[in-house]
Amino acid sequence: MRTDSLSRRLVGSWELISRVDHTLSGEQRIEPSLGADPIAFLVFDATGHFAAQFMKRDRSNAEDAAPRAPARRL
Repeated sequence: MRTDSLSRRLVGSWELISRVDHTLSGEQRIEPSLGADPIAFLVFDATGHFAAQFMKRDRSNAEDAAPRAPARRL
């Protein structure tokens, strides 16, 4: 039996393998902003802090996006 707390065992960086959400009735729900197969990286430190980055796997290229306004100097 492990005696380490979960927070100690999670310290480090992790890559998401899969993510599945379900409604209360048990039906699978795909997150609209992330799609069915998102990419994610998570980092947990020894003091209990964490960071996570989730993104849609099949994002369009920047070249396909709408043109941006020119940057302004502040």
